[in-house]
Amino acid sequence: MPYHLPIQMHSTIGRTTDIEEISTLLTSSSVRLLTLTGPGGVGKTRLALEVAQMLNDIFRDGCAFVELAPLREHTFVLPTIAQVLGLTEQLHHSFSEQLTTFLQEKHLLLIIDNAEHVMAMGPQLASLLTKCADLKILVTSRERLHLYGEYEYPVLPLEVPDLEALQSNPLPILSPAMELFVQRAQAANPTFVLTAEHRATIGELCVQLDGLPLAIELAAARIKFFSPAMLLARMKDRFKTLVGGASNLPQRQQTLHNTLEWSYQLLNDEEKFFFRQLGVFTGSWTLAAAEAITASSSLSSDCFSFLSSLVDKSLIRMSSISGSEMRFFALESIRAYARDYLYLHQEELTAHYKHACYYTEFAEMAANRLHGLAQRDELQRLDQETANLWEAMHWVVEQTETTLALRLAVALSHYLHLRGSITEGRNWLEEILSLKTTPEQATLRTGVLYGAGNLALAHNDLPRAQCYLEECEKLSATQHNYHLLALARGALAALALHRGENQMAQELARSGLQVLEGQNDLWGRGILHIINGQVATKQNNYTMAQVHFQLSLKLLRQVGDLRSQAEVLLNVGESMYQRGKLVTALFLYQKSQQLSQEIGDKWSQLTCLDGMGNILLLQGDYAQAEVIIRVQLQQAIELGSRKQQTIALNNLGHLFLAQGNLLEAHQQLKESLRLSKSISYHAGWGKAILGLAELMLLSLRFEDAHRYYSDGLTIIRQSGDQIALVTIYCGQGSIALARQDYEQAAMHFRQALHLAYTIADVAGFTRTLEEFARLCTDVTCLKQAIQLLGHAARQREKLGLPIPKVRRAPLEHLLTQLQQQCGPTIFYENWSAGQNMSLTQIFSTISAMMLTPITHDLQKTQNRQTAVPPQPASEPLEAPLTNLTTRERDVLRHLAAGLTDAHIAERLIISPRTVNTHLRSIYAKLGVNTRSAATRFALDHHLI
Repeated sequence: MPYHLPIQMHSTIGRTTDIEEISTLLTSSSVRLLTLTGPGGVGKTRLALEVAQMLNDIFRDGCAFVELAPLREHTFVLPTIAQVLGLTEQLHHSFSEQLTTFLQEKHLLLIIDNAEHVMAMGPQLASLLTKCADLKILVTSRERLHLYGEYEYPVLPLEVPDLEALQSNPLPILSPAMELFVQRAQAANPTFVLTAEHRATIGELCVQLDGLPLAIELAAARIKFFSPAMLLARMKDRFKTLVGGASNLPQRQQTLHNTLEWSYQLLNDEEKFFFRQLGVFTGSWTLAAAEAITASSSLSSDCFSFLSSLVDKSLIRMSSISGSEMRFFALESIRAYARDYLYLHQEELTAHYKHACYYTEFAEMAANRLHGLAQRDELQRLDQETANLWEAMHWVVEQTETTLALRLAVALSHYLHLRGSITEGRNWLEEILSLKTTPEQATLRTGVLYGAGNLALAHNDLPRAQCYLEECEKLSATQHNYHLLALARGALAALALHRGENQMAQELARSGLQVLEGQNDLWGRGILHIINGQVATKQNNYTMAQVHFQLSLKLLRQVGDLRSQAEVLLNVGESMYQRGKLVTALFLYQKSQQLSQEIGDKWSQLTCLDGMGNILLLQGDYAQAEVIIRVQLQQAIELGSRKQQTIALNNLGHLFLAQGNLLEAHQQLKESLRLSKSISYHAGWGKAILGLAELMLLSLRFEDAHRYYSDGLTIIRQSGDQIALVTIYCGQGSIALARQDYEQAAMHFRQALHLAYTIADVAGFTRTLEEFARLCTDVTCLKQAIQLLGHAARQREKLGLPIPKVRRAPLEHLLTQLQQQCGPTIFYENWSAGQNMSLTQIFSTISAMMLTPITHDLQKTQNRQTAVPPQPASEPLEAPLTNLTTRERDVLRHLAAGLTDAHIAERLIISPRTVNTHLRSIYAKLGVNTRSAATRFALDHHLI
């Protein structure tokens, strides 16, 4: 006879794989008893019924569904099964005998639903299975039956969305949890429509509900009264919100609280107590942590036994086994239920105190090993406990547990810095520093001051960083804490370096190193050598910097600090980058990046990305540079570092500038400038201004370029950035050259060349040589121009430093012009000579330059001497040129350089229509009607 199976009211979502796997198990000859386990509301019953519908035709006698929830005693289980199968009670035969006789000849799937409260019936089911060869049983229960031959299939919550992907993709495929919410919401409110605005909110709601189907259905039913955002806000009090389930459902499923209450009441008193204590945890926890919070509780069994029991009852789950360490967690709704009952029984203060003590001791043990060989493992362990560490942090401050708070802050300050918890970590440390302390707590407070100072420095809050670090320096000197004294001075040196106070930085860094002389503080000395190396690099003393970095690397390898080793490689890479050794620098940045990734140091990764992006930009690999810089920007945003965002925006601006995309470059550089000003970050401020000055120079807006260079000079001198000064001097020379002020142009170019030579800025030296060659061409020193360009080309070839795309066409035009004017023989003779010139010869050449245009007669004499064909004398400006406006001259210069209307518009940051208007005016004023005629005029009058 066919047996009645309950019909589902809605389609089942997100369970296709589960249904297939369970069906496969039940059709296997080796599986006779299968138990679906999971927490209340996860959908075990629905899943069992879907499997029954699929297998109903496979079992000759069908599938029978037996609901046990209404029963109170296990003795009623067999009578209930008999009733479902159509058997009536017989006077002289027990239900066990009747069922055995009936089922011996049946090929049947028996579904036993909700068995967790009548577990004692297990042996009766086992007896049926041993006597009925073709019988199979599928059980749903929050706990397995613990029978021999039993297979278990854990039913997990529905898959929840990836919130990051949901934010970035406006139309993602809905996760099963979201799909269920939308389906049930539309059933409750037919006018509900999923909009782009709601997607992220509903996704977050499903995550907070752990993908638990019952909780999602209860939340969706409230959509008649609350918007998704309002529902999400009410999740802090979820048990009052998630009520009002359908009246035709069992009472235990009509509210989320009732569902969990059903499971809780099945526990014995000791299990209930143990379960409540677990409510103090956030995220996952270890066996050791659970033992710590339940210690001295006079429980009859050990901690692991209780954890195992709660795992079996689907109230907690094992998340992973890392090495020898098991981890456990509870779904958020179950954890919230446990915490509510912890407070209801007034056990929260004791539980929280034990929790805070355990995690303080845990953090202190980790901190002692965080600078050594176990650094990677300790960072991973701390990462796993982050949620509980934050929980402990907030509680010790809230309860004014000052000693615990200070101990925890000292232990975690370095970790907070490594993991980029700058804003939240800094706020927490400052809260602790505001607590009243006793003289006995002064030593601990000194350690907190150092951590707070470093975080403030990372946050670019220089005044507060200085305040904390100076107080730390003073207290540590009084306490004879030489380790902290040296580190405080080193941090103050880094702060002075950040402000451009290089001499002060040098004195502090040396003083810090001297404090540790004779001390067996290998790690501290290694860190101080890094800072001394940074100071030497800033002063362009690369030899001394190299000595400090080598000593640092040796010491840090001895102690095993991977993170600080990565920092050394990063600094050596920076030194190589400044000296133009780009291939070596890129290798060091990549090596440092690899080490930083191994230990999860996102801040060091950011600095590596900065260096890698800049090198790829200089090497002309614009596509890869953009990929790297955009990753840099995204990570800076994720870490909440406005300073790093400024650096990344600057890099993007200079990348677009190098490619000639002036509109995009202008946008990025302006945003970088705004952000730099808002945080008083002078180095970023200066770099953005220099980028804008270069942009104006390329757009032939010389007055604007001059203003930006002048502003930049003031800021750059404060920061002490010598490489930026080379850029400024070169730019000022280019402006003077455009104004035909040759003496001034030569002065600026010579300034740039001498400074670039002094600080080994090979890239800046090469760029300035090319600009000097333009000066030589303008004053008709053509042989010298070719030589300088030849030397610059040789340097670019040696460095792997191609000409930026935006400057390629003007330089190629200049080379073509020189070849035409000199002839190929003279050109290649001087080109070859320039490539083989020494730096002494180069400086001799530029020092002996004649800086005024040569007259016609003198030029003929020079041409005879140098075998350069005669050149026509320069003619005075004609009246039509003086009638052109400044903007019309700019347009004419770009037109003569071969740019299209669209490219001219991009360069001058105007529309193509405006360019066309200017061209019509130019043609009218010059009396020409073609582009070639206008170009000829511009060439004749030295506009390019």
